[in-house]
Formats: sequence, structure tokens, C-alpha cells
Amino acid sequence: MNIRQLLYFSAVAEENSFSGAAERLHLSRQTLSRSIGELEEEWGLALFKRNVVGLQLTSDGVFLYEHGCKLLEEWSGLEMAMRARAETVQPGARVVVISGTQTIFLKKIEEYRKNHSRRAPSITLETEAGCEKALLQGAADLITTTAPVAGARICSRKVCEFPMYIAVSPKNSLARKKGLRMKDLEGQTLITLPEIYHIVREFLEACRKRAVPFQKIEYNIDFPYCCELVCQNKGVMPVAGYAIHQQERLGLQCIPLAEKEIKWEMYVSWHKRDEEKQAVRGVLEEIFGVKL
Repeated sequence: MNIRQLLYFSAVAEENSFSGAAERLHLSRQTLSRSIGELEEEWGLALFKRNVVGLQLTSDGVFLYEHGCKLLEEWSGLEMAMRARAETVQPGARVVVISGTQTIFLKKIEEYRKNHSRRAPSITLETEAGCEKALLQGAADLITTTAPVAGARICSRKVCEFPMYIAVSPKNSLARKKGLRMKDLEGQTLITLPEIYHIVREFLEACRKRAVPFQKIEYNIDFPYCCELVCQNKGVMPVAGYAIHQQERLGLQCIPLAEKEIKWEMYVSWHKRDEEKQAVRGVLEEIFGVKL
């Protein structure tokens, strides 16, 4: 067992599916499946079992995940510390990226690399709580988040925003509309990821303010399974504007939400003690075209 296999295993466990983990890690589903198979063969233990909603950890899988997470956290800290020591000439910013913002952020990084010769930031993916912890402990210079970080020692700035869309099946009656109001969603089944994601929190808060009653709200941590339910016309799902192409490839209809104030927003945050470190924030300023 090596650290890469452990990373792959943890991603599959957290995404509850090979497809979701493959998208998160930018790998093929076959690569992940083969890695997990090799891990199970090495120890002679089954780590996952399948059920109606996707994959579920076995008792052996839970044991490996709990202990593996601690090891991965230590490995990530060591990796960031060594990278910081290596950056002695024209250092790039050490950036921790929350998993929910990685798609748009990594796309911005790719565009930046095409047009600039300066070294791009070193990137580490984390959870929302892990991002803030890394910043406060000095393991990161900047973090990306989907909401401002609270605290007197932290500076946060919004760097981009995207309109919100509602993904529906072409068979859904809403698919004939060019734009949706919140009242149009009354009586629908809402299919979404857990409320820990900023886009979902904001959307549900808007629903509550407008007293929009859903038939039911179905949460699922497996994003591909959510899309599958929408394809089968089992409900509707909120998506960020930058991600609609993925939904369209799956055959879903993406309709813009008419309430323009409901947006998916991305922030960058840094510790106030780094206010004078222009070389650190300069890279991010060029990437997003804003003054931090």
C-alpha cells in the first residue's frame, strides 16, 4: 500500500462512487477501480460493498479510512512544508483549494499558465474546514472558499460569481421555460448535495424566504447519482452557471434562475499578517483580474 493508493481510496470513500472520485481527481474510472482492486487483493479484505445509492464502506474500509485520513493529513502538511522550503527563488503562493471550487479555480490556473511565465501557485485540495485550518496554522498563504472566512485575523475578497441554473429532465414540464422563478419550483422534488456546499445553502435559504414548498428534498453525496435521478425526471437540481456544460452533456436541460441575486460565489482569503506579501497575492490578482 502506498500514499497514492490511500489517496485514491479516500476519494472514492468520500464521493461514494468511482465516477465522482474520478472526476474529482481528474483520473479515469478504470484507474481508480484498478487501484482499489489492488489494495483489496493485497490485504485480502473487501473495502466496499454496493447498495442502491452507490458504494458503502465495509467495516474494514471504515477502519482504513479513519486511520488513512490522519496519515493523509500529515502527508499533506509535510508536502506543503517541503514545498515552502523549496520555494526560495520567486516563490509562488501556497494555495489550498476547497474541493467545491476546484473546477473553476484550476481552469483559471490553466489559463494563467498559458499567458504568464511566472511560476503558478502550488495547489492542495481540501475540505472547507481544512482550508481555514491550513490558513490559520500558516500551512497556506491563500485559500479559496465559497463563502467569506469569519474571524478578525482573516481577509476575504470575492473574486468571481456565476448565475445559478436549475437542471431538469427534458421530460419535465419546466423544461419548456426560458427562465425560472422560485414559485415555479413549488411541488417539485429537490435533488441536491448536502447543505455543506455554499451553493445549496444559499439556494435553500432563498426557498425558505419565498416560502417555496418542495414535495421533498433528497440529499445524496454521489453527484453522478443525483444527475441520474434528474435524468429520470425524479426531481430538479440547482447547479452553478460555470458547470452547466457537464449537465448538458448528460442530457439535462439547464434553465437560468430568474432571481439574479442568487449566485454561486468564490472568495479568496489570506491571513492579515500577510498584508505586505504582495508577491504572494500578486499571482491571484493576475489570475482573477481583481485587486486583493
